[in-house]
Amino acid sequence: METSEDKTKRKFANYLLAPIWNYQYSVFYETPEESKNLLNDQKTFRQEIGRKFPDQPFLVRVQSLQSPRRGNVRQAYLTMYTTDKVTGLQELADKCFPVAVNVVYRRVTPDWCEVKANKILSQRPHDLTKLFGDVRVRRYGVINKRLLEDIETEVQELVIN
Repeated sequence: METSEDKTKRKFANYLLAPIWNYQYSVFYETPEESKNLLNDQKTFRQEIGRKFPDQPFLVRVQSLQSPRRGNVRQAYLTMYTTDKVTGLQELADKCFPVAVNVVYRRVTPDWCEVKANKILSQRPHDLTKLFGDVRVRRYGVINKRLLEDIETEVQELVIN
């Protein structure tokens, strides 16, 4: 029997394996301690992305990071995969988040996405309770999901076979 955690990992990995993603954007809080507010702070940002870029899909995931470069403090961040380069995302984040955030991006390839998807499937998910407490966290979502209707069918067929 597939657990809820396994189902979430599988569904996200299926989206990530679709050969359409060309860019990964990540939104980090300038002060890592502020990231405990990400679940609330992201709502307006995600809505505005959907409004401002209606013809572009975004695969969004809440993740955590503990980096020695940032004082070994655990922080939550938002990572998003999309099809095209996004102009003005830092400005949009500055408008939507109540505190300072930094937006970084990189180009990704289908091979890179496959490696990432396999890691997600084979490893335990980040323990988000350390940041958000004992609340239910929707780890991922899709903005402008209607643009992925064809892909969802193709991805489901890949899993079935």
